[in-house]
Amino acid sequence: MALKASRSSVGERLHRARADRGLSLDRAAEDTKIDRSCLEALEHDLPPRDHHRGIYARIFLREYARYLGLNAKPLVEAYRISHPAPDPPLMGGPAPIERRPSRWLARGLVGASVIALIVLTAVNLRPDITPDQVVTERSLGPPPATPSAPPLPSTPSVDEARDLRLVLRITEAPSWVRVVQGDQVLFEDTLQPGSIRRIRAPRRLDLVLGNAGGVQLEANGVSLDVPAGPGQVYTGAVVLRDGRPLLAS
Repeated sequence: MALKASRSSVGERLHRARADRGLSLDRAAEDTKIDRSCLEALEHDLPPRDHHRGIYARIFLREYARYLGLNAKPLVEAYRISHPAPDPPLMGGPAPIERRPSRWLARGLVGASVIALIVLTAVNLRPDITPDQVVTERSLGPPPATPSAPPLPSTPSVDEARDLRLVLRITEAPSWVRVVQGDQVLFEDTLQPGSIRRIRAPRRLDLVLGNAGGVQLEANGVSLDVPAGPGQVYTGAVVLRDGRPLLAS
């Protein structure tokens, strides 16, 4: 039977499922690593406060529903309909609009290509060189070999210097982790202690850590201190500034 999208159905389903399992809110918060206030707000069908609004509230709702053994998809859809607040952009603004070259610019590029082809053809058909001269030049053989210069020391490529190489290590307790690059979700899952995930992307990665105190972050070989403790949710980003990785809100 399909779930009706009313303002009370989602909270009632969550509360009833938790009560049927004999679980307290404190126990559920400890197991899911989601703030108790957030779980309580979801059960009362109220939008969580601060950064738990919008897409983050639906993320926590999905994790809580799965923890209680419920089908998360209809619950999340019902919550979205009853709380139609717009989602905040994860990267601080909408994705850039792809701009195509104008019609006049495209015609100019085609014209330049045609001119370049004519010039190359004219060079290959130079009339001042006779067949005899060509044979004479070929008969001379290749020019004498010159000593090659010693190889230069290898340096990082431009792409490597601009890329973030993020490493996440889960230490003491499970943590729900979401990693976003632009408008694309690169990784989203609940990781167990001992898990390691490596992600590479240009310049910036947005993070949501459900249990920030249990996650160690490293970017481009530099350890980053997450400003949140065990059981707390951290929402921020890892960015490259002047080639150095930093945490940003």
